[in-house]
Amino acid sequence: MKTVQRGRRWILGLVLGLGVLILLALAFALFVDRTTIQRLAFEQIERAFGPYITVGRTELSLFPRPRLEFTDVVVKAHRDAHAMFRAQSLSMEVAFWPLLDHILDIRSLVISRPELEVHRDPEGHWRVPLQHPGDRSMIAGLFAVRHLMVDDGHVTLIDERPKEGVRGLLIDNLRIRWSAEQPAPSPAAELELRGRVRNQGHMAQFSLAGRLEAKPPEPMLMDPGTPPQSPPVAFNGYLAIQDLDIEHVVAFLALREEADNGLGAVDIQSQIKVAPGTAGYDLSLFDMTVQNPLLSFTGAIHVGAFNTENMTLSIVGSSSPISLKQIKEHVPLAWLPEALHAPWEEVDVDGMIEVVRATVIAPTRSPLGISVNGEIKVADVALHSSTQAWPSLDHVQGTILLEPDRIRCRDFTGRYDGIPVETAQALILSKKSETWLELQVQGPVPPQKVLAEFQEVLSSEGSASSVRAWQVLGGEGRLVLRLAGPMMLTASPFERVALVEGSYDVEHLQIELPHIGVALSDVSGRLRFTPEETALNDVNGWIGRAPFHLDGVIDTRAAPVFDHVILLTTVNADSLSDIQVPPGVTQYVPYGEIGGRFEIAGPLATPLIKGELDFVRAALRFPMILEKVPGVPGSLEFTIRVKPHGLVVKQLELLVLPIRISSRGLVTWSPTFAIRATLGTGSVYVGLLPDGLTVANGVLRSGILELSLDVRGHNRDWRTWQIDGWIALTEGVMIAEGLDQPLSHVFLRVKLNSQAAAIARCDFRLGESDVRMTGSITHWRDRPKIAVSVESDQFDLDQLIPKGERSPLREALELLAAETTVDARVTIARPWYQRIRLKQLTSTVTVHDGLIKFDRMNAQGEDSGTLSGRLLLHLPRGKPGAMRVSFAIQDFPFRPIEESFERGQRLVTGRLTAKGMLQGHGRHPQGVRRSLQGKVQVTLVDGYVQRGTILPRILAILNLPTVLRGTVDLTKDGFPFDQARATLTIEHGIMTARDIVIDSPIMKLTAVGSYDVANDRLDGVVAVSPFGPYSDFLKSIPLFGKILTGERKGIATALFKIAGPLDDPTVEYLPLESFATGLTGLAQLAFDILKNTVMLPTELLPKRGSAPSEDAGAREHVPIP
Repeated sequence: MKTVQRGRRWILGLVLGLGVLILLALAFALFVDRTTIQRLAFEQIERAFGPYITVGRTELSLFPRPRLEFTDVVVKAHRDAHAMFRAQSLSMEVAFWPLLDHILDIRSLVISRPELEVHRDPEGHWRVPLQHPGDRSMIAGLFAVRHLMVDDGHVTLIDERPKEGVRGLLIDNLRIRWSAEQPAPSPAAELELRGRVRNQGHMAQFSLAGRLEAKPPEPMLMDPGTPPQSPPVAFNGYLAIQDLDIEHVVAFLALREEADNGLGAVDIQSQIKVAPGTAGYDLSLFDMTVQNPLLSFTGAIHVGAFNTENMTLSIVGSSSPISLKQIKEHVPLAWLPEALHAPWEEVDVDGMIEVVRATVIAPTRSPLGISVNGEIKVADVALHSSTQAWPSLDHVQGTILLEPDRIRCRDFTGRYDGIPVETAQALILSKKSETWLELQVQGPVPPQKVLAEFQEVLSSEGSASSVRAWQVLGGEGRLVLRLAGPMMLTASPFERVALVEGSYDVEHLQIELPHIGVALSDVSGRLRFTPEETALNDVNGWIGRAPFHLDGVIDTRAAPVFDHVILLTTVNADSLSDIQVPPGVTQYVPYGEIGGRFEIAGPLATPLIKGELDFVRAALRFPMILEKVPGVPGSLEFTIRVKPHGLVVKQLELLVLPIRISSRGLVTWSPTFAIRATLGTGSVYVGLLPDGLTVANGVLRSGILELSLDVRGHNRDWRTWQIDGWIALTEGVMIAEGLDQPLSHVFLRVKLNSQAAAIARCDFRLGESDVRMTGSITHWRDRPKIAVSVESDQFDLDQLIPKGERSPLREALELLAAETTVDARVTIARPWYQRIRLKQLTSTVTVHDGLIKFDRMNAQGEDSGTLSGRLLLHLPRGKPGAMRVSFAIQDFPFRPIEESFERGQRLVTGRLTAKGMLQGHGRHPQGVRRSLQGKVQVTLVDGYVQRGTILPRILAILNLPTVLRGTVDLTKDGFPFDQARATLTIEHGIMTARDIVIDSPIMKLTAVGSYDVANDRLDGVVAVSPFGPYSDFLKSIPLFGKILTGERKGIATALFKIAGPLDDPTVEYLPLESFATGLTGLAQLAFDILKNTVMLPTELLPKRGSAPSEDAGAREHVPIP
């Protein structure tokens, strides 16, 4: 029963349902026809795309749900325009009941193979083929579509703005899935979008999936009079892009030409959010990763007020390290500013760069421009340029901090042009009109680099080339630089960046100075510099072996100028030997400790140097000019202007009070050397010189000395210079070794020129002697030639005889003979030597090549007699000398000669006549005496022998004084003689006499023998025979005997042997019995001379009593070395 009831109920429900459907179909047919539905669909499409729409075919189906399908849909901007939208088919499913009210409520929309073109016009506006793309009502209508599917869609983006041509981007294989919900009060939808971007055969896949929600506006913000609008929407989802061609997208967005530089493709994954903002919509990409074979990026991108005039782009993220070399290889040149094209191509760059963190904010219309914050690290960066426009960088690493208005670079290290930089800091400020750079670098810089820069500055200033020859041998230094200035977007971006300040601390610096032959060593100190000045702070070191200290400032505001630069130094004598000086100058170099102070001012190329050298602890030696011992105050003060090619000596004074030597002048050395200077002393009172200060080697002891010179020259050899001036000495007193008395009353006037020195007047006194000289000295600077006339009223010749083995006079004569040529005429009115008085002595003196010749010497005795002769001396420097003398004496009193040479043992009177020649040299091992040779003839008449060492002893042996007592007083008057003569021959220092004869009214004497001058040894025989009125009386003396030889008549004779030294010989009587067998040897010769009535011998008289003996004696005590 129950089963039957259930069946009936089911059948009844089915019938009722069919009835309702039939009624609905009848009602739909009565109220909504096909034409109405098509009209409603077209109106909906026209509201979306505009009125210019065409379709190929339209189909409508009602069951199971109302569905409308269009094929070949075409949308145009206007009737004759190109199609902006196409679709193969467009199928929409609509709600049934709204159709009864003629409302098209689309519940599902399917678009097959759509094609859409989106244009950006030349003004920069995007044109989307929608009637009102920003109308929120359209967005609300989209949420009304419960389901949307798009398959195999194509989107073409065309940019008409670039002047160089139209650019495009193609998206195809587009697939969209839309599923909307209608929960109150905010509708939402799930969106999925997939497709690919095509470019010349390359395809990038992308997908977007997420949730789209409508956000109702806040009620309080709504204007009551404003009609209600569809709510804004927000989207949260996920974006993925694979294999996106960077060059294609960047070229399209950056409006630049594409370049195949191998940037490759990227993979992008990110969360995406689109939400309403204060103006328009905000787009955010977060948790974003960008992968590329070159680098990876993680971070977020935010676009505020998207696609509005106030759009703002923000990027936050970091990147992996990337090679700068790869960036240069792959980044197209067109992406860079045109001004950087040339430097970008010429530099070779390498190294790694990493974005640690970065925030970029780029508003489109804000006057502030792009704002960047972040941190970038660089490592092992190298930059090399084929030109000199960019420095060479190696191993650079550091951190770059980015701020909105500045860029900070910190902790940078590396190598700059091969120089290590330990730390560098930089600040780049973005100002209104320019970009400003502040840079600080520090690190060890080799002195070679600093010196090269300094030499370059000097080269540009035209300074002395000597500095360019300096060579750094060692040392180390630390440089700190602070630079600032505007950077320019040009090939030389740092052209206007200038130095603010810097310093260079140097240690252990060594520099070779070739021009003076010494080196700067162990130099330490600080060089501080700014654009206005360069300061030298506490610079210490050694120049050669002398320490120095340097302080001061170089003003660089205009051309470089020394401003109070002070150099202090202390020099020791041994350190001066390191300095290269011209030959001959070393003898003028002082010794001891010299303090120096130099103040430098003026232009770098032409500085003014004021200096003072303190010689108080030093000795000065200018040979034959001035000598000072340590302890005597002295200084050299000078003011010198350095010129590009020379020196201007404004003032130079050597002060050793009371001596003041001043000089001024000009010295140039380029293109040729030249000097022009003056030198003067003023009046120097020599007698006031302090102890330890001498003039002319101490020879000048008193007087007033004056000197004035003008010097001109065009050669570095001073001997070629033209020197004009004069030398004066008044009331001078000179003391010279070898002279027994000083030269006094010296009055000297010498006028100098380049060729000769004219001796206008030279007067002096030497004891009782006086001398006057006039003449000239030519070639006085190299090998002087002296021509003088010497006159004297009275002169003591003994002053000219050298005393001692090596007397100063001998050395002076050697120097004179070796270095000069002399031609002198000498006239002395009253000369004398010891007791010898002469008058009218004349002679010519010639000196050359080591020879001194006295020619045509003539003089008269004061009372009677004449003298004449010639003397030749050969005096080589430092070697034994030689002499040769020839003379003639006529009727000259003998006693003055004897008294001049005798020491009191002999006394002989008479008148002397003699002539002869004598020569010798000092080369013999036994001395000059052994070298003597010569021959002398002597005659002495009308004299007496009052004292002697030979004849008085013979007379005593004969007892002659006693025998003749009462007749001749031999003790009182001496032994008389009428004539004494002899011929003396000297060979090898041995004097031989074979014809000595003494003729006396009492008896006759003859003698023969020899005298060894070198050994002072006399060996001879004297024969004595009574003569004249006393002969018979004297024959009674027993010692007289007769010697008979052959048929010859016997003669009363006494023989004596003489032997021993000349001053104390042994006189021995020879008995006649010893000659029983006959006379031999010297005895026979003496007897023969006596027999032949030869005059009695003279030479056996006291040595100083005869001319030959006295001459020999004099030579004995005056050796010639």
